[in-house]
This record gives sequence, C-alpha cells and structure tokens, in this order.
Amino acid sequence: MGINKHAQILDLKIYNSLFPLINQPPKHLAYIEWFTPFPLTPDSRHGMYKITCFIHSGERVASIIPVSNIACSVHLI
Repeated sequence: MGINKHAQILDLKIYNSLFPLINQPPKHLAYIEWFTPFPLTPDSRHGMYKITCFIHSGERVASIIPVSNIACSVHLI
C-alpha cells in the first residue's frame, strides 16, 4: 500500500451537533487537529513516515468538520 501524497493525518474527536437546527447544519461534527503532510520518502533508519503536529504561530492547527468528510482512519505510533 502506497502513501497518497495528498493525504493528511489528524487527531479526531467526535461531537454531537454544536448548532441548533437552522439551515440544516451537519448533525455530527468532528474536532480535528492537523499533522504535517507525509514526506516524499520514509525515514531511512526505520522505513516509516515521520509526521508531527501542524503548528502555526506556536499553536496546534485544528478544525471542526462534518464527520461525513472523513475518508478513513489510521493508527499512529
């Protein structure tokens, strides 16, 4: 299985809807924390791809998105 160069890793926490039923917002939302994109090649020492938390202005980057936008999950070591 290859690594999709457009894939991104995130830390997922699922929440029930945060909004009242106005304009039909998504029912289930997820709070996600972003990680850096995959490097082009795996680390030469262990053959694994090294990623880190995505930091902007000293803060971890996070978003709230509809659960339906999540493609799949991964296990980070």
